Amino acid sequence: MSEKQAINDKLQGSVATYLRFGGVAESASEKKLKLVNIWQRNKQERDCLMHFVRLANTLLKDGESARK
Repeated sequence: MSEKQAINDKLQGSVATYLRFGGVAESASEKKLKLVNIWQRNKQERDCLMHFVRLANTLLKDGESARK
C-alpha cells in the first residue's frame, strides 16, 4: 500500500468516526463521562420507580387493612 493510500484510508476512518458520533469528535475520556452520566441517570430513575412501587404497595396494604 502506498503512503498516499494509507493517509487516505486514515482520513476516511476519521471522517467516518466523526460522522458516527454526530459530527462531534470525542476523546475516550469524554465517551466514558457520557456513559457514566447515562448510568447515573438510569440509576436515579430506577431508584425513583422503586420508591413509587414501595409507596403504592404500602398504600394498598393500608387500604386492605382499613376494609377489614
